[in-house]
Amino acid sequence: MNIKHMTLLAISALMASGTGYASPPAERQNLFNEFKQIESRSHQARIAILQEAEICIQQAQNREAYRACEEKEKAGREALREELKPQREALKAKFHAARQAATP
Repeated sequence: MNIKHMTLLAISALMASGTGYASPPAERQNLFNEFKQIESRSHQARIAILQEAEICIQQAQNREAYRACEEKEKAGREALREELKPQREALKAKFHAARQAATP
């Protein structure tokens, strides 16, 4: 399971009321809003990567040029993943801190 899925599950668990780990509603909402912002940036960046790859592929004149387009797309996805990783990890840490603070 990747960090994105773990973060989503953690936020979902925090959002669930009636658990032993409930934190104030405002804090839960703030964490969820932060999660949505990170994911929205991720989606927009992935769309841009795909659009650039499509233009490159359409302009490719041979298999080598096509492969270069695919490699550039892959590098873009990997760079985005590395760029967002600290933000997702920070959000996960905030979740765990909120969860521990709310634990009786």
